Amino acid sequence: MRKNKALNLIYGIFLGIGMLVMVIGIFIMIFFLKFTWTAVEVDAVITDKKSYMTYNSEGDVVYEYDVFVEYVYEGYTHEVKVHSNTFNKKVGDTVVLYVNPDSPRDVRVKSLDYLFSLIPIGIGLVFLLIGAIPMLFGGGKKSKQRMLKETGQRLSATIDDIVVNYNFSVNGRHPYRILCSYKESYSGVTYCFKSDNIWIDPYLVCDKGSTIDVYVEQDHYKKYFVDVDALAENRI
Repeated sequence: MRKNKALNLIYGIFLGIGMLVMVIGIFIMIFFLKFTWTAVEVDAVITDKKSYMTYNSEGDVVYEYDVFVEYVYEGYTHEVKVHSNTFNKKVGDTVVLYVNPDSPRDVRVKSLDYLFSLIPIGIGLVFLLIGAIPMLFGGGKKSKQRMLKETGQRLSATIDDIVVNYNFSVNGRHPYRILCSYKESYSGVTYCFKSDNIWIDPYLVCDKGSTIDVYVEQDHYKKYFVDVDALAENRI
């Protein structure tokens, strides 16, 4: 059905965006952590601190800092400048640096900045789940329906009503659902069934009192599906 294809496309877009954002977040985390895996921790003293005003991407004023630190590594004294926009230390304070052993002037201030990479990872995970869950469950549901159609029992049920499902909508449109029933001849018991969401107007191809196929497990009417696909195929 066209609407189902449109939904699958939307879910696929969410899935793709989620995977992309998660991968970006993972690369950012690796970028932050890779340096620390081989770096050496040393204590450094802040010798100078200069602040300046700038603007972020939203046009808001923010203050950033150039901080000069002095430290000793393998007997040599180094003074370098580190940059930060959240530096709350003052001159004379001690900070911990990560020093690149292959280039002792290549340093990073020890911090939890890498945790910011969890933001895109979290956002990506949400998008991924929004896209993946309906696709996974939808695929499993279709597989079960095919199994019922191949191995189950087919009933010719009577359409009792056609209703609009106001609990669900896409682009402002609500789907329909068919309510139907089947009366078992030997027991006299009437079983009621409800179709999945239908995105065409069922009144174009059927009406109350007409029949529709319902597939059930053998002697287990609680597991069923109403075959609405035939309605879409018969649409003029």
